[in-house]
Amino acid sequence: MHSPSARVIARSKVILDVSGGDSFTDLYGPKRFRTMGLSKQLALDSGKKLILLPQTLGPFNTAGCRAEAVGILKAADAVWLRDKGSYKFMQDMLGADFNPEKHRLGLDMAVALPPIAPKSGLSDTVLGWLTAARDFPVIGLNVSGLLSMAPLAAQKTFRLADRHDRQLEVTCRAVLNLNPTMRLLLVPHVHQAEGAPESDLSASRDLKARLGAEYADRIEIIESRPNAMELKWVLARLDWFAGARMHATIGAFSSGTPTLGLGYSDKTAGVFDQCGIGDHVADLRLLDTAALARVVLISVAHRNETRVRLAGLVAGLRQRAEAQMDAIAAQIGT
Repeated sequence: MHSPSARVIARSKVILDVSGGDSFTDLYGPKRFRTMGLSKQLALDSGKKLILLPQTLGPFNTAGCRAEAVGILKAADAVWLRDKGSYKFMQDMLGADFNPEKHRLGLDMAVALPPIAPKSGLSDTVLGWLTAARDFPVIGLNVSGLLSMAPLAAQKTFRLADRHDRQLEVTCRAVLNLNPTMRLLLVPHVHQAEGAPESDLSASRDLKARLGAEYADRIEIIESRPNAMELKWVLARLDWFAGARMHATIGAFSSGTPTLGLGYSDKTAGVFDQCGIGDHVADLRLLDTAALARVVLISVAHRNETRVRLAGLVAGLRQRAEAQMDAIAAQIGT
């Protein structure tokens, strides 16, 4: 009996594959790579048109995974990438098979995602914090469960300069001490069961507990699970935002919110650079706890200047994203 995925592919004319934006890599282990590769290969084996939507390629740390990925790139009907590093990798790997008509450099699709106000789920306190009439700054932070729930393992796997849970705790204390009226909203992005290895909500609760009673009335967590458009509505109402989850940061800066990407791989700098803000990335592999806190304090202090800069960029990014979708639609129809 065929799997549900196989049945969907069999009924489809075209397969659009985004790989979660950053999962076409062996960085997260062999199981995830196999999942990404098998779904693409199934589409190809079924004779369906395969279009890879804007995403990051790699890194591929093993020769076998790299060879499998290159084979898929060669067989795909179109490939869109969201950063120059991935694009250069594809050019080099494909060689004579590279075709600029079907191998394209674009933007992450979250840039064009519209914000929608949540109908429910946000607490009265959070809603009060997000009103335009507030008289205090509200900054947001995504606490990545991937990096924080098993911090020593994550530090080793991603070669971080320090434990991420420690980085965030010290940084939050520094920022909250900067201004006694400032509020901190913790914004989970990846939801799993309580205590699961990648649960952002669990990681957020742990961070708030470590920060303790001193800041209790100045820290809130989004406990509900807003969809991507609802989350973008929240992010658009913050004074500043930072995080390691890529799509959370894209949702923020594409809304005009001053944003600092916390990078644990090359993908963050690549995506931010493609959007014209490559200088707004803090590389967790290079910055220890004290250095990260300094970078964050500078970023927060210059948030108004960054907002003005983003105001001049966002409209152009949306136009590029819309043109990209028109081009993808044309590829689907050919």
